[in-house]
Order: sequence, then C-alpha cells, then structure tokens
Amino acid sequence: MRAGRILCAALLLAGALAPARVSAEACYNVGAWNIEHFNDSARRGFPEEPGAYPPRGSSEITALARTIRDVVDAKILALSEINGVPGKRQSVELANLTRALGPTWEYRIAVSGSKQRVALIWDTRFARLTGEAHEIFVAEKRIDDADIFARDPLIGHFTLLEDGAPRNDLVLVALHLASGQRRTANHDAAMRRLRGELRALRGKVDAYPGDEDDVIL
Repeated sequence: MRAGRILCAALLLAGALAPARVSAEACYNVGAWNIEHFNDSARRGFPEEPGAYPPRGSSEITALARTIRDVVDAKILALSEINGVPGKRQSVELANLTRALGPTWEYRIAVSGSKQRVALIWDTRFARLTGEAHEIFVAEKRIDDADIFARDPLIGHFTLLEDGAPRNDLVLVALHLASGQRRTANHDAAMRRLRGELRALRGKVDAYPGDEDDVIL
C-alpha cells in the first residue's frame, strides 16, 4: 500500500467501519468465521450430517490457511468453535493453523467454552494487538433452553499498520451466540448483556481504551 493512503476495516460478515467513499483497494479485511468444531480429534457435520466428516488433517489446515490468507485476504479474524487446551489460553489447532498461515501470524483464545471457544488471529505485519486480549466473564443465564453465552466473548484492541507505521485502530469482539434462529429472546438478552459489559469495561482494560469509538462485534 502506498504511504498516506487511508486504511479502514472492511467487515466480511457485518457492517462497514469506514465511509463508503474509501475504495476497497485501500482497506484491510477484518471478519468473523465459525470454522465448525475446529478440533483435531472430533468428527464434524453439524447440523445437517452430524459426525459425517472426519477431523481435519494437514491438507484441510493448509486449505483453511490458504483461504484466510489468499482468498479472503483477512488481516484480523474472530473465530468460533475452536478447541483449546483444558484450563489454558492455548490451542493446538490454532497453533497449527497460524503455523500454516506463516510466521507473522498470532492468536489469542478464550478459556471458557472448553472444546468450542472463541479466538482472535491476526497478521502482525498489518495489525498490532495493544496489551492483551480480555475475556468477558458472563455468568450462566438460560433463556430459550440455552445459556446466553456458553462461550464468553473475547475482545482485543488492534492498531492497523502500514509499513510498520500505526494508522487506524479498532476494538474487535469475538462472540458466539446460542445456535438456533428461533432463539430470538436468548440472542437479544445476550446482546443487551454484552452492551452493558462493554460499557463497564471501557477505559478499564487495554482491550477497550476509553477513547476508542470503533467497535466491531
């Protein structure tokens, strides 16, 4: 990218952060992807064909990395349904994925959610994480026969980089709502709770500076 051009975050699955007049050519892609039970020992296929597909092998990991890096051209991604090391902010699967993506990629993963957590990955050539990511603890609250956040949200504050120089910054919130399109009451309650949690955290953690107004869910 040429020096002096405006950087923005173009969402893959949500609303745009920057004005429409900024060309897509001058944007960095920031998005979200539910990889669907990203676990190297679990079968997949939810919901149409439960268990129909084997765990992903090295060829699938390579294909995922190629899609993120070369097709989607994402600089930062919020991921969901990611397996993690019990009780730790680590994931063998994400370590394999970021290794396949290249040496400049890093990840952070939440602890809650056990085998289906939320996570953040990014390319350090184009984005820098400020401080540490912050997991928002949400006590269990069941509505429509499901917890509003079985996997607690994870937030990170990123500065976009151009040739190493800081440009725009933003807060990205990785979250995973309860499965089911008819769980409207559950989803509405989850988002109301998240709004309250974010208001309470603003300016109190590195992941959400008090002067940051660009927030992507």
